[in-house]
Amino acid sequence: MQASLHIHLDFYECRADPAIFTSSETEGAIIKCINGAGFTVRKSCFDIFNGGGFTHFISIAESHVIVGTWPEDKWVEIDIVSCNYTQDNSEKAYELERLLKELFLPERIERDERSRGPARDF
Repeated sequence: MQASLHIHLDFYECRADPAIFTSSETEGAIIKCINGAGFTVRKSCFDIFNGGGFTHFISIAESHVIVGTWPEDKWVEIDIVSCNYTQDNSEKAYELERLLKELFLPERIERDERSRGPARDF
C-alpha cells in the first residue's frame, strides 16, 4: 500500500550556469528531466519575472511538478508530487530529483519527503 509522494527540495548555492535561473530555454531542460524520469507531461506553464527568476508549473499525468528560481540567491525551490493511484510512481519521483540535481548543481540541499492522501493497494 502506497500513498501519494510529495518531495519538497530547496537547492542552495547552485553552481549551474547563471542563465539557467532566467532563461526560457530552461523550460525545455526541466521537461526533458521529467520525461527522462518516466513521467508523462500534460501541460507546462513557464512564467519569467522581470528582473530574473521564473516559476514553472508542470501538470503531469501522475500529478504535478513546480520549480521556482531566485537567481540573486542561486536558490531553487522544487515540489514533486507523484500520485500513486494506479501504480507506485515513487521511483520516478526519486529519478526526477536526481536529474534536477544534475541540472542545477546545488552545493546544499534541504529535503522533505511525505506520504500524502490514502494508501492504495495495487
